[in-house]
Amino acid sequence: MRVFALLAYFFIFLQGSMILIPFGLFLFTGLFEAEPLMRVLILLADISLIALMIASFNEKSRLTLVIEIIAYILLLLPIVKIFFSFPFDRFNYFLFIFPTLCYLVLFPISIVVAYRKKNYEYICYARLAAPHFYFIASGNCIIAKGDRIKLRN
Repeated sequence: MRVFALLAYFFIFLQGSMILIPFGLFLFTGLFEAEPLMRVLILLADISLIALMIASFNEKSRLTLVIEIIAYILLLLPIVKIFFSFPFDRFNYFLFIFPTLCYLVLFPISIVVAYRKKNYEYICYARLAAPHFYFIASGNCIIAKGDRIKLRN
């Protein structure tokens, strides 16, 4: 789900003077030709994309949750700045509205789903701590009886 959200983010099309340009291209070229405040926002968005890429290889924890929430906000800042810089008529087209809404909705849902699943696994393992307890969990089907714990797909 996060992949679709980030793809939607990169394919938000901005209306130029002659053609539409994708936001992913703007994140690269805007570092060199945008106004100073926008350069800072684009740089923060680029750094947050790199942080998301690095955090995806780490185990889910509170730190990665905070990184993902901060990255979501920092990725929104250039879009918000552009949106408030021009009249609404410039953004009333499908190639801006649909990808933006997909990013706004899918990215937070992907964070919630990822950490809800991780918390569910912690709850399952916590319940397995009792030595003579028989427990079957849905999902990855954790089965435990006595001291033997078996994971099955």
